[in-house]
Amino acid sequence: MIYGPNTEAVQSLIDRIPALTDTEITNLASAWDAARDAAWDAAWDAARYEAWYAARYEAWYAARGAVSDAARGAARGAAWDAVRYEARGAAWDAVLATVIYDLATIDGPYTIAHRTLLMAPWVEVCGMPEELTFALDGKA
Repeated sequence: MIYGPNTEAVQSLIDRIPALTDTEITNLASAWDAARDAAWDAAWDAARYEAWYAARYEAWYAARGAVSDAARGAARGAAWDAVRYEARGAAWDAVLATVIYDLATIDGPYTIAHRTLLMAPWVEVCGMPEELTFALDGKA
């Protein structure tokens, strides 16, 4: 279980990154920008901090390395070059949230709202990883 109890979902998401089309990359970048704009930077930073803190080190570094490797293998068209930072940000946030998906609670410190905020751009463009058993609202 390299990524903890959600390894299958994390691996599924990581495996999807190299298969992203130019359109999906552009849409991910747009969704990530829109989510960041809508969610005040402080809320986004809090979500990332709490997610990182909940993930601790091992799974976090393993997932980060895998996302970087997958991003290098992703579609290399003009769309990727133009929006790579935002598309990688959306992919990384989704992987981070998936690593600790089951640790989100209503009251926090890492909340379902944090998890939803981090996953929303990926889910909007690519859908929810099938291996996850909980909906974004925390219901099974």
